[in-house]
Amino acid sequence: MTEARKYSFFLGCVMPNRFPNVEKSIREVLPKIGIELEELEGASCCPAPGVIRSFDEPTWLALASRNLALAEKAGNDLITGCNGCYGTFKEALTELKEHPDRLKEVKSYFHGLGIPFKADVDAKHIIEVIHEIGPEEIKKHVVRPLENLRVAVHYGCHLLKPS
Repeated sequence: MTEARKYSFFLGCVMPNRFPNVEKSIREVLPKIGIELEELEGASCCPAPGVIRSFDEPTWLALASRNLALAEKAGNDLITGCNGCYGTFKEALTELKEHPDRLKEVKSYFHGLGIPFKADVDAKHIIEVIHEIGPEEIKKHVVRPLENLRVAVHYGCHLLKPS
């Protein structure tokens, strides 16, 4: 087995409420392929893409950055199975890296909370991490092969943004 990779797990709000079966699968399967999930203690709303940002971008960026800062403080990259959350975190990181003045502003919000933040963290979707592990390594852990099963892939629109 490959060396375990440790991530701060951002569950989000949709998965446990609408897709608890997906959450259960993530929690059961990922450790078997060498992915250690650490709960992201104190996490808040991601916030959802296209909702808060559309009317209050500074609040959107601060909320997204706070979750990223919690993962950074834990010493892990952030991982999520929610495409919307993933899109939010990737967009926020892009925004912070391209606009240092916004990173400075976000840091000022966190100063009183005692949360240091350098934006030196990455946000990954579970699909990305599985891809990095690769099919050959994953095949080693298959218990019940699903040969001759026809499947269709739907990864959702937010997974590819920002593109």
